[in-house]
Amino acid sequence: LATDTDLNSLCCLLCAMVSDPRRLRALKDIPQQNVRSDLHQHVFPVITALVAYSHKLTKSTQHILLQCLQIGLSGKRCRMCVVALSMAILEMQKVMVRVLPLLIPQLAKVSATISMAVPMLEFMSNLVRIPDLYMNFVEVQFRSVFVTVLPYTDPSKFTPYIVTLAHHILTLWFISCRASM
Repeated sequence: LATDTDLNSLCCLLCAMVSDPRRLRALKDIPQQNVRSDLHQHVFPVITALVAYSHKLTKSTQHILLQCLQIGLSGKRCRMCVVALSMAILEMQKVMVRVLPLLIPQLAKVSATISMAVPMLEFMSNLVRIPDLYMNFVEVQFRSVFVTVLPYTDPSKFTPYIVTLAHHILTLWFISCRASM
């Protein structure tokens, strides 16, 4: 079995491969076309699995892992990254508190597609149920939450279940907003 140090090293190495394009050029004996997208296809499932081992990772490695998942939000592995972030809400709350203010506006930029509906709504549903994670949110973050969830209320694009779930989550977030906003 791997030691805690091995898991931290693996996590840091994989995240560095995703976040630093220079690392790709250092790899030997690989074709140079589409290297980055091919690498992401194989690396993000491992990074996602590492979230479950957060109790064995240092706080700084957890932070690096969450930053890597944020990078994945702009790629083809977006769905997988949102699922991993949902798990991180439950597993890495102390680190998520620091990451969420930058993460929430980034989630608002993710296209509201049918394949993203359930992971995104689950993320927002998990988050609203843990007030300690969003107690320091300001108007910008609350606005981003609404911008993220609102497109899923379109009944011509989404199933009745998704639309109902989106309305439910919007209601919970509305109740959670401070009166001063």
